[in-house]
Amino acid sequence: MSLRGSETTEAISQAVENMKKRFDKFVEEAKGTKIAVGHFMIEGTNNIDPELFSVNELILPKDMFKKCDFAIMGHVHKHEFLTEEKPIIMYSGSMEKTSFGEREHVKVSLIIDTATKKIEVSKTKIRNLYELEFEYFENEKVYGQKINDVIIADINKY
Repeated sequence: MSLRGSETTEAISQAVENMKKRFDKFVEEAKGTKIAVGHFMIEGTNNIDPELFSVNELILPKDMFKKCDFAIMGHVHKHEFLTEEKPIIMYSGSMEKTSFGEREHVKVSLIIDTATKKIEVSKTKIRNLYELEFEYFENEKVYGQKINDVIIADINKY
């Protein structure tokens, strides 16, 4: 079955409502510090590349997590706090830079103290991405191992 236009919007809205109902019941029954972890888009997300996400993206409302202490999501690769008070809603960000679009991202590790309900965010040392551009001309054709040697020599210049 293929959905279009308003049918898609309605189906997404219904899916979000169903998730909220099930999630509310689950959270109400939970004891202690309540931490929601998922791989979803949350309303109010900043700094996203529209090319990376579908127009039919399931976007969860922030108020869905009102009974939680923390809601920590993946999906968006850049670390970001959406709220800084209960419930703290944030994206953990990816652990590594996965594309040149993330070249300037700071990657972090999170430590949550469930007793004090405080969160510590620490910068993580990761590999950098470098974009190198080489231009080879027709009269410079080399083959086999020699082309590897030429490319490695060019990379070593950096």
